[in-house]
Amino acid sequence: MPTSLPSLDPFLDPELRKQFENVGRCIREWNADLTKSFAKIAEGLQRIQQQFPEQILVLARNGWFISSWHTPLTGLTSVTKLFSTGKTNQGHKVMCQHFSELLDKIAAELATRHPERAVIIGKAITAHQREDYELSVPVFLAQADGIAKEILGVSVYTRKTAKRKKIEEAIARLNPKGLENPMLSLVAGDLPLTESTDSVDYAPNSLNRHAILHGIDIVYGSKLNSLRALSWLQYASHFKEAAWWSERKAKQPEPTGAANPRASGSFVTEAPCAASAPEGSADS
Repeated sequence: MPTSLPSLDPFLDPELRKQFENVGRCIREWNADLTKSFAKIAEGLQRIQQQFPEQILVLARNGWFISSWHTPLTGLTSVTKLFSTGKTNQGHKVMCQHFSELLDKIAAELATRHPERAVIIGKAITAHQREDYELSVPVFLAQADGIAKEILGVSVYTRKTAKRKKIEEAIARLNPKGLENPMLSLVAGDLPLTESTDSVDYAPNSLNRHAILHGIDIVYGSKLNSLRALSWLQYASHFKEAAWWSERKAKQPEPTGAANPRASGSFVTEAPCAASAPEGSADS
């Protein structure tokens, strides 16, 4: 019969035994704190997943489309609250600063991802930097048209039910997962940017592709609209990235627990950017 080991207490120096007890207590406290921290992280991720679809819709209704790699999810709550509470100009300032900071990164990524369009997009970027917004805005919008149709096989501006169904089917073929699903699906919905100028929902002060490219809106030239158009262009470009990931996942299953890499970014509360909408109004 096995016998229990004798207690080591009689052989331990009282001071050494006290140190062991302190170490044990610290380990138990550390484990408890760690468990609480993981629980808070899990709650935070769940909250982000729940709020994300509505947050990006609020931004899209105000003409903004986030950068999937560079826009920090933790900043969405504060900026969407500005738009949702009527502080539209402040919301535009935050987003203008954000995309101004990302300009060089986005320009480099677009050139790499779309080498056949690099010259055109590069000239539009240069026009934006020179504050020639009358030139940069329509080029950004036109290139977004071509890129989106190239990937999806149908114009994202169609309002016809059959063609909109094709957009939804094309997005489904990309097999988006997690937060990417509601982000890519934005393009299939009703947005001020893609609205027909004949629609009762068309807002003259909004960034509207049809109004600009068809010469209806002739006062679109602003830093605000140029950056919003750039955000739309990089959003359209993300469909090519999504298609690449979809093909890769089809050939090689993604490891369990693999995370989508996201570079850090920042939101600020004030930055110079002339907003086209008066304070308290929304572009929707």
